[in-house]
Amino acid sequence: MRKLLATASVLSIFIGVNNVTAQEQDIMQFAQETARIAGGARYCKLDDEKIEAFITRSLGAIARLARDETEKAIARIEFKNNLDVAGAQRPEEGCNSFSTRFDRIIQQ
Repeated sequence: MRKLLATASVLSIFIGVNNVTAQEQDIMQFAQETARIAGGARYCKLDDEKIEAFITRSLGAIARLARDETEKAIARIEFKNNLDVAGAQRPEEGCNSFSTRFDRIIQQ
């Protein structure tokens, strides 16, 4: 359930259906979750272009959500750290299921 909610949150940012302000959005949680998704895609050796596009969109969303430059820098560090860790671990649901979830996110 947590993954479903986090994925819905990620999708809402990317497709512009975000009804909360930057102050209400937990930017660190967003950075962590999107990094885990990108890291999982790297671990599973999915399409590099899709992964890089996802990372670029994630960092852009972090920049939009940040209240100031400090918050943006900290969230980007959090993203990078989580990306490195997630890229070294198999996603909990395995690569086949993860691949399907990643494709759904990218298609949005």
